[in-house]
Formats: sequence, C-alpha cells, structure tokens
Amino acid sequence: LKVREEGTVKTALVQINSRPLLRISKTTGLLEFDISLKASDPLKYGETAAYYTVGLDAETPGRSYDRSFDFSYGGLGNSNVIDVYNNGSYPYYPNFKIFGPVEDPIIEHIQSGKFLSMDVQVEPGAPMDIWSNTRQILVNSENKRSTLRPTSRWFALQPGLNTIRFSGTQYLDPQEFVHSQYNNAQNPVPLEPGA
Repeated sequence: LKVREEGTVKTALVQINSRPLLRISKTTGLLEFDISLKASDPLKYGETAAYYTVGLDAETPGRSYDRSFDFSYGGLGNSNVIDVYNNGSYPYYPNFKIFGPVEDPIIEHIQSGKFLSMDVQVEPGAPMDIWSNTRQILVNSENKRSTLRPTSRWFALQPGLNTIRFSGTQYLDPQEFVHSQYNNAQNPVPLEPGA
C-alpha cells in the first residue's frame, strides 16, 4: 500500500484481511466496495530502498621504494567503511549480500559495537545473503545460520547516522565484497477508513 504523506510517497506492508464487501449504491447505481487490510508490520517505509556496495580494506598490488625519497607507487586503496543515514524515525534491520572470495567475514555496526561474525569461506559465484529482520543467513537458498559465531549480536540501523565496517580475509584477487540494502522506517501507518 502506498501512502502520500507531506508530499512524500511511503510504502506500508499490508495484507487483505477478509473478502471485499460489495454493494450497489441505491442513489448512484454504482458498485461500491470496502476492503479490510491488516498490517503485521505497522511501520511505513521509503518508496525505494537504498543500496551500498563496499569492498574490503585492501590495496591493489604496486611497487614501493624504501630509499631516501618519499614516493610510493601503487594502486588506490579500497575503503571498507560506509556511512548510512536512516532518515526514518524507527530502527531498520538491513539486508547484506556478501560476494566471495572472502573468508571469515565480519559486519560491524560501529555506534552500537554489535557485529555479525561468520566462520565460513564465501566462494565466488555463491554469495551469502544475510537478512537481519528474520535473522537468516543463506547461501544458494540453503540455511547457513550455523556459521554465525556465538559472540555475534544482530543490529539494526538506528535513526540518524550509522557507520558499518566490513572485514574478512580475501584469499584470491580483490573484488567487490558486500552489497547492503536498507529502507527508512517511519512512524506507524494510520490505517483509517478512506486512507
């Protein structure tokens, strides 16, 4: 269900609760109907999700010279930290997709100190999906939650600035590491007749 509020379109996740009530208006002769909706998740979300891609903190191969001159020659570094701003008024549990090759990946929420640490080797062509809201970890639709280390703590993106750091060991050529998806969670949706 899409709701326009203060000029912004937001989405509510709803289901039809019962069969539609149909009637013919005696005054106009037109078909009138009522649809009852329920929202198991009472929040409304931004119309589109935000996506981020980040790599491991690794440098591409290059040459450095340790002589008396202070020049180094090499590739550009790749940041493993992203700043995510949740414009909503409620926490949101993000989704992550980890692409290999990487061993023992860690996703850390800096502000809360919580992190997800996996004891696994993510292979190329078999990305790992992490769904924080349902606390699922999947590889090729197969449950891999057992790879989550016991010290891990699930986290949500809080309203405002959230800094996420990704780490792990790349055992082949560097590639993109993680895709992150989140949406802005807003106040509860007022589901009133005619809304």
